[in-house]
Amino acid sequence: MIIFENLERLLYIADIHRRDGNYDKTCELLIKVARELAKPIDFSQVSGIIEDEKRYNHNHDPKTGKFTSAPSGAAGVDNSAGNGIIKEKGTKATSEVKIIGKLDINLYSCVTPDITTDEVVITDTQIRHIKERHPGDYETIEPFFEEAIKAPDYILQDKDYYATGLVLKSVKANDIRFQLVLRLHTSNDDNEFRNSIISAWRISETRWNNYIKNKKILYKSE
Repeated sequence: MIIFENLERLLYIADIHRRDGNYDKTCELLIKVARELAKPIDFSQVSGIIEDEKRYNHNHDPKTGKFTSAPSGAAGVDNSAGNGIIKEKGTKATSEVKIIGKLDINLYSCVTPDITTDEVVITDTQIRHIKERHPGDYETIEPFFEEAIKAPDYILQDKDYYATGLVLKSVKANDIRFQLVLRLHTSNDDNEFRNSIISAWRISETRWNNYIKNKKILYKSE
């Protein structure tokens, strides 16, 4: 029987390797997925999958940047708008948010010239996502989020997602390197939304160098 969670995990990991330029590993994982898909499905054991699909939405729309990781319609999660930008706490259809700080709009115009606010936030939904996908990373790197936003070492192009930049930050004193996925608020978004951190995780020196080598550099600190 196809184990859907395993397939999702394989595809997620394959996408990470693809984005890192590790195409051999990507192909290896995709072959595993293809083999699983070729197996017969025991439909007696997968009843309710459609309803589960409706109840659980883990999606990052490449056109809008919408990225949620919670049951559809759950309290505190914004599933009503078609983007990944986060509303301020206290407004209608919101997730609880934490204000990270303010960014330099001129600096981040290398991602898109259409940035309408300097405020950056992260929601409890995205915090849960980081903790689930990258155990232990959030507690280590969260204290440096504001510094990363204000003084990034690199801003890289994220060609897959709309108005989204990949922010790299190295904290040499703590021997920490990490990446932020930052969705910027544009004039196409609801006025109540803000720039938001979609995800974040620690990266090794090898992966850091791989990113710089294989991704388009939009900004590099002096």
